[in-house]
Amino acid sequence: MHDRSDGKLKTDRKKAIADLKEKKDSLGNPVFEREEIDTSDLSDILTSRCRNEGDFVDQYKIHCNLEPAKFSESEWIEAKDIHLYYFPESDLAFLIILLVNQDLTIDNFYEFINPGYMLDYGTVEKLRANFLTEIECKLLNGILKELHYKIYILDAQSDVFRESYWFNAAFVETRFESLDTLKRLTYNAHRYIPIGTDFSDPSEHDIKYVSGARDVKQSDYGWGGCISSQSISYVYGQAPKIKQDDTKKTSEVFTYEKIWNRAENDLLLTIIALFQKYACIKINDMLYKEVKQGDHKEETIRAMKRKVLRVCAYETFTPSQISRWNNVCETYSFLLEINGANEYMKDIQNKVNLLDEELDRVNAEREKEAADREREAAERERASAERENKIVNIIALFGAFSIIASVLTIIDFIKGSPIDMGIASAAVAAVVAGAVVKILFKEKRKK
Repeated sequence: MHDRSDGKLKTDRKKAIADLKEKKDSLGNPVFEREEIDTSDLSDILTSRCRNEGDFVDQYKIHCNLEPAKFSESEWIEAKDIHLYYFPESDLAFLIILLVNQDLTIDNFYEFINPGYMLDYGTVEKLRANFLTEIECKLLNGILKELHYKIYILDAQSDVFRESYWFNAAFVETRFESLDTLKRLTYNAHRYIPIGTDFSDPSEHDIKYVSGARDVKQSDYGWGGCISSQSISYVYGQAPKIKQDDTKKTSEVFTYEKIWNRAENDLLLTIIALFQKYACIKINDMLYKEVKQGDHKEETIRAMKRKVLRVCAYETFTPSQISRWNNVCETYSFLLEINGANEYMKDIQNKVNLLDEELDRVNAEREKEAADREREAAERERASAERENKIVNIIALFGAFSIIASVLTIIDFIKGSPIDMGIASAAVAAVVAGAVVKILFKEKRKK
């Protein structure tokens, strides 16, 4: 789930969650409560971040009754548990609904989920539509309304089941002697058919297999998984292998509580991997929108890079950072690879490199503009200085003429002779003319 696009949050999510934890139903039972996250398979660093509320990821249980999807009076699929995985530093969250068939088998799931097939099952399509209406009304627009989330789908009319990621869990009474057996069983769980079926499909190549380590004493395996872009399917051997001379053979009684308790830790690993994927999608969408707007200012580019840096540094993990167990790291690595998270990260890095180039271009243009402004300012100063020099020369020239006029007046007054007056005027005029020529000559040499 991610933010709705139809307005801002009415209440801060931190406060909204605090209010939800105080909310009670008509019987006084909590509607929304925090759960301790099982991080026994995770690294110490990630464990500390998962245990601190409000840090990396928080897990909450939601108490809400959803109507079962009834195929008939004796066949139905029921929502047993509902959980919310909330990432406080992001606007992403994952709504987890545990669906259980009435007899704990995989029957009915094939038709209900309809993984990628364009077939109309009539009654089943109606059941799916009703189930989605229940989620929207009772959860998104009901209990979780103040969190302001919507399901991540491109079109409100599209199939939300196809956009969802399915975590399939099957259980058997014994462990497994060979990896081939595990691959066959997990692949059948991936295809939503009874796991004992003899079925194969050589055309499907985009899947990966993982398993637990082989027990050194019993030489068997406890679990295996099949990873695809739409689902991860586990098969668990709940009990140790029964030896031939063992007379204490007992059957394991499976309940959905045991299913949840066994699969919860693997589910958390899947959620963290999916978070990497959708966090990258979010960053890619942000980069696309910002660049499309054409605002290539330095402040905008640096703001985009800060957002990318925060996600890469704080919200993403490499497989080696996830766990001390090799098979857990391998599972996480395959989840990232199959779901395209690695490609998203490479694409983001390429776009960051383009942002760096754009930032260099913007800085170069800014430096060029600054240099142009400095050059223009220098030219204006030089022109201004030239004008000032010319004005000074003109003032000096007029001053000289003024002095000449004063001198002539004085001479005329003293001697009163027109002949002497003409000679004096000619002499002074020659001196002034010489001064003017000298000034003009200097100006020409400057140019």
